[in-house]
Amino acid sequence: MKALASLTSVLAFVACASAAQQSYFFHHSATPVAVPGGTSSFFLDDTAPAAAAPTLEGGPSHRHTTLTFPTFIGRPFASDATLMDPCVTVGVFLSAGAELDGCVDLMARIDRVDSGGARSQLACESVTGVRVPRGLQGGAVGSRPFTLALPIGSGTVIHAGESVAVTVFFVNNCDQDRPVHLAYDAEVTPAQLGFGACGLAFGGDDEGCLPDSRDHLKCAETLGKAFTKAISAVIKCHQKQADGRFKGDDATSAGDDEEGCESSNPRSAKAKLDEAIGKASSCSSTQLTVAAAYEAVLFGPQTNSSSLDARNSDVYCDSASGSPIGDDDAGFVASNRDQLKCADSVGKGLAKLIATAIKCHTKKAHEIFAGKPFAEETCEETDPVSGKGALDTFDALRDKLVAIGICPACLDGAHLDALAADALGRIDAENEFLFPCVANATAATCP
Repeated sequence: MKALASLTSVLAFVACASAAQQSYFFHHSATPVAVPGGTSSFFLDDTAPAAAAPTLEGGPSHRHTTLTFPTFIGRPFASDATLMDPCVTVGVFLSAGAELDGCVDLMARIDRVDSGGARSQLACESVTGVRVPRGLQGGAVGSRPFTLALPIGSGTVIHAGESVAVTVFFVNNCDQDRPVHLAYDAEVTPAQLGFGACGLAFGGDDEGCLPDSRDHLKCAETLGKAFTKAISAVIKCHQKQADGRFKGDDATSAGDDEEGCESSNPRSAKAKLDEAIGKASSCSSTQLTVAAAYEAVLFGPQTNSSSLDARNSDVYCDSASGSPIGDDDAGFVASNRDQLKCADSVGKGLAKLIATAIKCHTKKAHEIFAGKPFAEETCEETDPVSGKGALDTFDALRDKLVAIGICPACLDGAHLDALAADALGRIDAENEFLFPCVANATAATCP
């Protein structure tokens, strides 16, 4: 079991604009563990829960009263640690005996715990008017995630032997009494305290944060589909340009056609993306701002290595012809028809790989909201049962191209493996553009 002590002399937490986050998960142990000043069965550490069924806390929540959940305390820090300009985020999974619609406030208090066990408040945050769903099986099924994210002052030092603690409060402003449950310590309910990103970390190797509402989840899904179509459309534009150059079109005319296809015509890939973003409903201002930034990156100039124009050289990579594709796009004209066919096929394969990976991320967010486990890496990479993971499909294309022997050296099997790994790595990193982290809580006075 990893403890908070694994963060020793240097903790560099980052501001809300970043997706970096150190998460400490809620756990329960029948045998109390050591915490500052004593022991506790309710503790925090940085080991993600792996249990199939959640542990449950809670009880009756009476109308116009506050229910206090157990306090979760971290293991002692091994040495001094400074919280540098972080956001502090509490992510919990809650349900009620029957739906409570818009009449619940959630509060979270984050404390410093000194070496003797005394607690002093670092922050108190709240979100108001939330809807808590009806749970099943005593709250084991049907909980949904709630995020409280609040900037916290920089320069806070947690000394060696000290730690942090979190307490969650359920404020029932409704006219009904309901049993309420906090689900935690399971793969499907990874309740946690996080420093760094403003939000509940998306998890795994994916940047970004889970949406804080179903509306924002719907927006993320809409934006994901729009960007998937845009990326695929631009790759098709580049393919048409490369084919034209191979057939003898000059760089200027082929480039003009490509620019019209990509961005300058009313029905271009960029125009359709702009239209889709404009029609996206239920989006937060942060989601729209970050989507605009992502669009600027993808449709940026060749000098931006993350732009689609720059990444064109990953596919049309063979310089043997000595003829650059030209205009503002990287890459070279193919030397022969077979190599052009190979490059075109690789472009299509990468577009499909990217599209499926984005869908896997969206499905992961959906399943977390539904309280269901989802093997996102199996979806995105290799599915040993179905063989239909996103990477499985690309690998099948790789094997086919290697077998028929039509590709240039820069698109041999090893290079195709590297391209696929790079594409998946980029999508994991760029996930924060579709699932941004944002502060959603306000400072409050905790009990």
